[in-house]
Amino acid sequence: MKNSLLSFITILMCASFAYAETHIITIKGLSDGNKVFDNSVNPVYSFFSEDNLFRFDCDPNLGASKPNYNKAGDLRLNAKNTFTINYNGSDQISKISFVLSEQGLKRLAEITTNQGEIKTQAQGDETVDWTGEAQAVTFTVGQLGVYGTPYNGQFCFTQIIITTGIDEEPEQPVTPEPNYMIPGGTMHSAGNNYVEQLYSEGATVNIDQSWDSTPSALHQIVEGAVEVAPGATFTLNLKAKKLGPQSSTTVYEDLRFARARIYTDWDADGVFTEDQVIGTESPQAPYNVIGNMDVLDITKQFNVPAEAENTNSRIRVIYHNAWSNKDCTANSTDLVDGMAYDVKVKVGQRSGIDSITGDATDAPAEFYNLQGIRMDGNSLTPGIYIMRQGSKATKVLVR
Repeated sequence: MKNSLLSFITILMCASFAYAETHIITIKGLSDGNKVFDNSVNPVYSFFSEDNLFRFDCDPNLGASKPNYNKAGDLRLNAKNTFTINYNGSDQISKISFVLSEQGLKRLAEITTNQGEIKTQAQGDETVDWTGEAQAVTFTVGQLGVYGTPYNGQFCFTQIIITTGIDEEPEQPVTPEPNYMIPGGTMHSAGNNYVEQLYSEGATVNIDQSWDSTPSALHQIVEGAVEVAPGATFTLNLKAKKLGPQSSTTVYEDLRFARARIYTDWDADGVFTEDQVIGTESPQAPYNVIGNMDVLDITKQFNVPAEAENTNSRIRVIYHNAWSNKDCTANSTDLVDGMAYDVKVKVGQRSGIDSITGDATDAPAEFYNLQGIRMDGNSLTPGIYIMRQGSKATKVLVR
């Protein structure tokens, strides 16, 4: 029979492709006159979700105690009781998570199933998780509470989180990396005009490469790739070899006598756009000796355009003599005392929930309002929330 024991939540669907659906059934308190689980002689207790997609059958089976509902707000299955979830939809159940009550944490017994797999539990776990593919799944409670107090087994939970179907998001095509022209010219004859370390910070995946001597070629492609999401921000750091401190009397032949130009190609069309120029052109006294000290230690923040999605692009940093090649471009082939560094950048796919991220894949469900404030999942009022479980964050509608 259909009753008010359950509240029902379904995930909002995206029209562009099919998602798996998540259904959250919360067991709520009932008045004494409306109990569903009352230890009556009826050997099977059944109830339904509000939309009739699910039927739940509690059976004493061979157990000495029958299933019962507690005023504390949980459903208690006792040793050897069975619990069957039947799904009336067109696809199949792919995951079930039972959120354990306070009593369930104390008396968690071994739970077995007639199909699929149950994650091995340990004392302190807050959920019992099943995965598989089925229209109906039956669970059986073990004889003893082996993960808590060693009395007869119990399985007590306040919520059932059911996933039906499988995500069918099509793979988004990734723009292949274009062919970039190679800069060229001459390196400094003394061999001290180079970057010792180039690394990124704040990206999803960062890079870090060091050089302890003059590179073999003027043009260097940094190992690996910065991986970042559209609209994100990250920082690129370039630490040049420094032969000595700032000086107005001693000449140190390193990159302080160069200018640096930073180029980006966020639309990945193979054409660089100048982003920033660092250092003074043709420095006059005393800076003809002091040099462009800001070129030796560059920290540059990049804001990835929101529209730069699924692209393989590059950032190029060029160093050239401050008194030469005044019309230097990203593809100059006549650099003097020059170096060029290319950083590959992979811009990934935009996340559906930008402000809330997941962590462990078996974490319990957490709920947030649209302002990012965490909410009590057992007392959600009607509205739209963000459900985070493991590494997935999804919008849900509470009815």
